[in-house]
Amino acid sequence: MEEMSIPRRVHIAPVGFEKDRVILPLQKMSAEKVYLIIEQKSESDKGRIYLDTIQQAIKKLKLHCEVELRPSDVIGRDLFSVLHSYREIIEAEAGNKIYVNVSTGTKIHSIAGMMACMIFSSEKTKLTPYYVVPEDYNEPEDHSPFASGCKDIFALPSYKITKPEEKIVKALKIIDDFAL
Repeated sequence: MEEMSIPRRVHIAPVGFEKDRVILPLQKMSAEKVYLIIEQKSESDKGRIYLDTIQQAIKKLKLHCEVELRPSDVIGRDLFSVLHSYREIIEAEAGNKIYVNVSTGTKIHSIAGMMACMIFSSEKTKLTPYYVVPEDYNEPEDHSPFASGCKDIFALPSYKITKPEEKIVKALKIIDDFAL
């Protein structure tokens, strides 16, 4: 008899200058695992202080959520480094329900998150990008989050991007070779 596999609820959440928009969705959506995307050069990362706060909050709230850190090059504005990190996570968690938080981290994180949902979604692995609407926006002070609370969480539409069939790629190559 084949063992039934129950999909886990896995979140990908970039760490930036916020904590509630990372932590509260994990709690409200009963996350079983979260990948925290962090800057690979920790000594240059001004948002690194929030990583500790987030990890402490996950333990304090007893979320029973496995936490894994995934470094990528955000300071260098390397979209492909972030996208590569997302792809590795998606491949490792194939078959699970993967939720991508596009409201935390940098704009590069958000762009990579939406692109990952469009490119790597499959029949086997459902990817859902979501945005967390905060209850309040704060005046930024030294090491204070820009936003707090979690007023609402809503899924964003994701459109599938598929690679063309090989025969179409070959036909386009022939056309390109003969183009003036």
